Amino acid sequence: MTFTFDLVDQPWLPCRRGPGQALEEVSLSDALIRAHDFQELVGDNPLVTVAAHRLLLAILHRCFGPADAKAWGTLWKGGRFPADPVKKYLEAWRHRFDLFHQERPFYQAPVGFDRARSIACLKFQADNNPTLFDHTTTDAPPALRPSEAARHLLAYQSFDFGGIKSAENGKESAKAAPLNQCATVLVRGASLFQSLMLNLHRYAPEHGAPFRFDAAEDAPAWERADITRSVDRYPIGYLDVLTYQSRRILLKPELSEGGDLVVASAVLMKGYQAPEGHEWRGKETMVPFRRYLKATSADAPWPPLRFTEGRHFFRDSLALVQSASGDAAPPKSLDWLRDLMAEGHLEEAQVLPVDVLGFTVDRAKPLFWKHERLPLPLVLLNSEVLVEGLKEMLDASETGGNALRKAVFFAAELLLGPTADQDNGRKPDRGEAGRLADSMSPEASYWSLLEPAFHRHVLDLSRTKCDEFDALLDRWVREVEGAAQRSFDEGLRSLDVSGRSLKAAARGRQTLERALRSLRKAEV
Repeated sequence: MTFTFDLVDQPWLPCRRGPGQALEEVSLSDALIRAHDFQELVGDNPLVTVAAHRLLLAILHRCFGPADAKAWGTLWKGGRFPADPVKKYLEAWRHRFDLFHQERPFYQAPVGFDRARSIACLKFQADNNPTLFDHTTTDAPPALRPSEAARHLLAYQSFDFGGIKSAENGKESAKAAPLNQCATVLVRGASLFQSLMLNLHRYAPEHGAPFRFDAAEDAPAWERADITRSVDRYPIGYLDVLTYQSRRILLKPELSEGGDLVVASAVLMKGYQAPEGHEWRGKETMVPFRRYLKATSADAPWPPLRFTEGRHFFRDSLALVQSASGDAAPPKSLDWLRDLMAEGHLEEAQVLPVDVLGFTVDRAKPLFWKHERLPLPLVLLNSEVLVEGLKEMLDASETGGNALRKAVFFAAELLLGPTADQDNGRKPDRGEAGRLADSMSPEASYWSLLEPAFHRHVLDLSRTKCDEFDALLDRWVREVEGAAQRSFDEGLRSLDVSGRSLKAAARGRQTLERALRSLRKAEV
């Protein structure tokens, strides 16, 4: 039986019309031509959100370039994407946007054998662990609607982790997909149109934008004549980067008992992977990179910035605005915003929300995906003075966090060994003291308290004059002090009211306050 699902006209991309409204699935054509009518595109998870935007961006580059800031500005002022170029392009390639095409199914590669696995794997769930992310408790995970399968297909190509994959002759090892373990940056506007425009980088390869390549050779995955194979291959150009096919996938459509078209299984195999030594820095526009100062010959000298479990991304926000000449390389998409400001298309006074989304794994075991939002005053992209002020705020935050950690550890030592603070006193095992300190969870509370205050102070920083910096930094230090003190008190509140516990809490609090007073003196 032959099946079809035309992504050009069938609804499958989840978009929201306005604040508080429910998501509705729209077609690829509507998502682009009516992008100004939607507030945002939000996927089933952060990975789908990123991958869906990158798909739309690749199509927009094909339709509009833009070759320079002037061309970008013309589009921006129009307030919507001209419909005719989009319709013409989608009609020309409609046959490559059929999810179940017999010869060239969208974002897939026909394979010569049927070693299908549960569709749960496409959602980064193991066959024997369907409850990893979505709490499904049946033995067999439910099949996906074609619209769902299409969305997860996009995310899998961009974010799949490395490891052993199926192959015609058994199994083979595959590298992780390009965005796996990356903190991917997506700039948001007031509408889907604005969001797409703000991430639509200049496309002029002859001028090195976003990097140098042969424009005649560059093409998105659906335009390529060759079918994805299990080989090492450098990305040919920027459209190839946006739609890089890291896996050979074949969805297996079928009819459910109720007669609905569904996907219950898929063949998942190794696809293209970048050769050893290839650097994505300079080619990937939506990811910040940080220099690895201790890199050996086996390490990437500029690995992508990634999420760490329990670490709020605002602590690494300097990497979004710091000069690329230092130890961090901001996303090239933000450098492009700086160029647009220079040409008068964006204003320095604007504050844009920036989403940072990513996926963290431990070898072949998915740990978590994450989505954080930060305010980005565009003036930070143009002011080294303000960036230095941001650095001082972050340094004060880390100093406060270190002071809190040491104070709680000291209190834990006193709980386990009441004479630990004496010259000849018994010192408890450091590992045991560390576990006791961790059980109080003071740092998690500290950073959670500090994050909203940090966002407010960043906005204040963007409006601060040079002679007001000291006052702003002093206010920030007070925020750090308050968050550290509250977190310490909350962490030790679970202790009993014995004399030993009260002494440990009091001595730990004194240690914390001394460290924080030193911080205040350094800042004022």
